[in-house]
Amino acid sequence: MSLVITEPEPTTTYLKSTAMDVNGDYMLYWKFTEETIQFEVHVRTLGYVGLGFTPTGGMTNADIVIGWVKDGKAFLTDRFASRRGEPTIDESQDYRLIEGFETSTYTVLVFERDLITCDEKDRVINDGTTTVIWSYSDIDPEDEVGLPYHGAINRGAKSFFLLERSGFVDLTGVPLQTHTFQNPNITVSDVEEKTYWCQVFKMPDYGTKHHLVKYWPYITPGNEGVVSEMYLRSCSEPIDETLIGVGYDCYGRGKPANVSSCTNTFMSWTVGSPGFYYPVEAGLSLFDYANGDAQYVVLQTTLDHGLNSSVVDSSGLEISFTAQLRQYDAGFLTLGSQRDETFIIPPGRKKFTTQSHCSISCTDEAYFNTTGITVFASVVSAGRYAKSVATRRDRNGKEGVTLAENKNFDYKTKNIRLSDKAYLIRPGDNFITSCVYDTSQLTRVVYGGHTSNTEHCMSRLVYYPRRPFVRCTSQLDLDYALYRLAGITELSHDTFPPTVVLPKYHTGKSATRILEDLEWTKDQAKILEAAYGTAFNAFCRNNDGSFLQSSGKFNYVPVLTRYKTDEDVCGSATQNSPYRMLTFIPAVCSAFIYSTYLSTIFMP
Repeated sequence: MSLVITEPEPTTTYLKSTAMDVNGDYMLYWKFTEETIQFEVHVRTLGYVGLGFTPTGGMTNADIVIGWVKDGKAFLTDRFASRRGEPTIDESQDYRLIEGFETSTYTVLVFERDLITCDEKDRVINDGTTTVIWSYSDIDPEDEVGLPYHGAINRGAKSFFLLERSGFVDLTGVPLQTHTFQNPNITVSDVEEKTYWCQVFKMPDYGTKHHLVKYWPYITPGNEGVVSEMYLRSCSEPIDETLIGVGYDCYGRGKPANVSSCTNTFMSWTVGSPGFYYPVEAGLSLFDYANGDAQYVVLQTTLDHGLNSSVVDSSGLEISFTAQLRQYDAGFLTLGSQRDETFIIPPGRKKFTTQSHCSISCTDEAYFNTTGITVFASVVSAGRYAKSVATRRDRNGKEGVTLAENKNFDYKTKNIRLSDKAYLIRPGDNFITSCVYDTSQLTRVVYGGHTSNTEHCMSRLVYYPRRPFVRCTSQLDLDYALYRLAGITELSHDTFPPTVVLPKYHTGKSATRILEDLEWTKDQAKILEAAYGTAFNAFCRNNDGSFLQSSGKFNYVPVLTRYKTDEDVCGSATQNSPYRMLTFIPAVCSAFIYSTYLSTIFMP
């Protein structure tokens, strides 16, 4: 007769939880307010338990809390790890023990902390992706110093959003139908620790237009510690019908060429999210294929199964939709950079900031004679070198509100997230999308593009009512940037990338050749950063592919004043500089230099 070991029930109600390990031996529960976050851990051990927050994915510079229960008494210590090894005890103990006890097989600890402690050895817990590390030992420490090593197996890391809003909407009385996009009992490889699995589906046909009002995850029982992310992406072009039902490694060589247009994320789930509700005013149009609704989709599932393990999975996303249409259709507006060689990031830089713009003229034209739109959710996107992404709305020459942001960006975690409140966008508003990159380990220039070794900086705003205006991006003024970086006074744009006309000793060289031959010093990087904050070319597009009249036109970056950052909360800079709210480069000096440049190249 086998002994059944059951996990204790949580001591209070938590809307968010996840298994931190594959076997479900380490369960994490949490809830938060505007100022604090409470954790409860249930770990199958009678030794000590560790939980931490790291900028690196490992122990280096990690904020760690260690706790245990000994002789019926609970202990909790706030620690910091400057490197691998036993973390040292902080002078400032910012974690507060609420409760701790043991069962015959489990240790349970309940504790809380402030989101921002103003202690340089504590990580700020914010809306961005948080990499959470965990560990446990079978042995209690004798005292606070001299922790027994937890071993190579009883540890791990997982990245997700701790501060994820649920946005619950009561759907009682709404006539709902459901559909599930589900993996067909796939068996994942044990060669890698993580698998990114993609499955192709054709949308069902319900005859008439419906509104999507909710979606939520279905996790294969027993795989709660394995499935960490799911995304449903629509295809902007028809695909070969023979691909329906086909599964493949999302980033492997066997990826079908026909699914290259399946990139528009319109549903997403990550660990800790109970699902997504559309606001009562709006729903996403489904099954109206005559008017452009997506007919083909790809489900991407991230499985953290670890080495030397075999996992069978049938997880997926379930959707609820209704023929009882809401007042508005929801829409998506894409903002950010052009994905081409005018998006330039220099090598060898620990922190390099780009800017992309949606100009006043674009939104003035797009929303002319309307009341504008209301933004209620967003998703940000960039490549592997990005560390933070933000989109801000400015109005009347003044810095405005942040509409989309991830201060701890992880390029493989791109979740559609509810805003803290609804934001009105009016004709004439200006958007700035900015990314901070770390290329300190690179020796080559990184350009914009669609492949894994290129970059981009974008956000998608979810809003209502849906408008024809779907995309607003910008392009660095390459003529000005190359003039400032390398003294190039004339470019020919008959080819792309452009080629040099003057000076003569560079004639015929491509713009990318000039950039790659540069010695990228700190000063050169600053010049390029300033160019992003000086002038740009706008691209404003409707859903039928047509461009607004404002497209392709030169714009100066508006001069705006600084807005408040996390530093202001604590009164001084803290260690968590990557987690500050983004600040944007003033354009006053750059605009003066730009006017000098124009007078030089157009001088008779």
